[in-house]
Amino acid sequence: MKQRILFVDDEAKVLAALGRMLRGQRNEWDMEFVAGGRYGSQVLDALGKLLETEKGFTVAEVPIEALTTNMMLAEDVKTDKGALLIGKGHEITLALRQKLKNYYKNGHLPNKRIWVTVPDSSSGT
Repeated sequence: MKQRILFVDDEAKVLAALGRMLRGQRNEWDMEFVAGGRYGSQVLDALGKLLETEKGFTVAEVPIEALTTNMMLAEDVKTDKGALLIGKGHEITLALRQKLKNYYKNGHLPNKRIWVTVPDSSSGT
């Protein structure tokens, strides 16, 4: 089974150059190249497509304390007043986990649970 790799950059020329450089890997890797800004809808759509077709992932609601670096936000995180804090598709980092904990501690999040995409424990990913 080919490994799937998603390349994202806001410069189409960079992606074209990467595609040419990695052409010899196409038998080993299933590569997708997406041009878009940091929060561009093309990027989020590509991530969604990747996660929908990728086996071994589940969307789950987890407490902030249980967030780990192998997770990705499955939906936008908003304040209790509806303001966007962090967009869907962000990978959980230690800094992001701490930021979410601080938002909750200061009363800016409506609840202490976050929807994320997590690798299935049975798949070995």
